[in-house]
Amino acid sequence: MKLNFNFKIKGLDGKEVTGPDEMTFASKLLAGTLSQGNTGNSIKLYDWATKLWNSGNLEIDDTDSLVLEELINTSQALTILSKVPMMKHIQSVREKSKK
Repeated sequence: MKLNFNFKIKGLDGKEVTGPDEMTFASKLLAGTLSQGNTGNSIKLYDWATKLWNSGNLEIDDTDSLVLEELINTSQALTILSKVPMMKHIQSVREKSKK
């Protein structure tokens, strides 16, 4: 499945958050979080972080999508405001890939 995290995080008012790309684009936030972790499959997570940072896209299978979703959900570096749209995106693409 192909995940595209090139979207801006929205605030509670539904408007895109402002600030540097590293703090507003889901791809940059997620790449930074993955690259700064200290547990898990380091090579895989580094590869994901690099792809997310440079293109915003990630091609992974269903099993890895569950791993990524769990990493996002349990991350203490990400806020709920950024976690939910990322997790919903993964869930949506996973559901579409099953049809």
